[in-house]
Amino acid sequence: MNSWRRKAGRFHELDGPSRRLVLGSAVLLPLFWLRVKVLGQCTLGPGRVGSTLAPQVDAAVRMGQLVNRVAHYVLPPDNCLSRSLCLQWLLRRRGIPADLRLGVQLDAGQLQAHAWVEVAGHPVNDAQDVAERFLPFEQPLSAQA
Repeated sequence: MNSWRRKAGRFHELDGPSRRLVLGSAVLLPLFWLRVKVLGQCTLGPGRVGSTLAPQVDAAVRMGQLVNRVAHYVLPPDNCLSRSLCLQWLLRRRGIPADLRLGVQLDAGQLQAHAWVEVAGHPVNDAQDVAERFLPFEQPLSAQA
């Protein structure tokens, strides 16, 4: 029971927009997971258009951290594609252009795939060296695809 109190305390320490993001992610992540697992879809429709703001990498990284944390509690393991699709959708809704990146690596003879989101060429929901560990496909999947 103490861990729930600690988690509730951390949730209440967040600012209002972060709390809304956490709650929204808790609802959206399972939906994106189902979309990938049941429908096999990994592209999004157009996002919000018309934002002339420069990409807000720091805000996107914070959003990526929160979505990853929520995914840990509401999704099964190996959910990088669902997490990244959800984050890309959330960023695009806020007018931040975000690209879904897919990459592969060969590990002990096994081909492994991974998905992450980049804003202005910077990974925002993964380690900064993710494109060095996973060979990314040349063309990122934007929400316009």
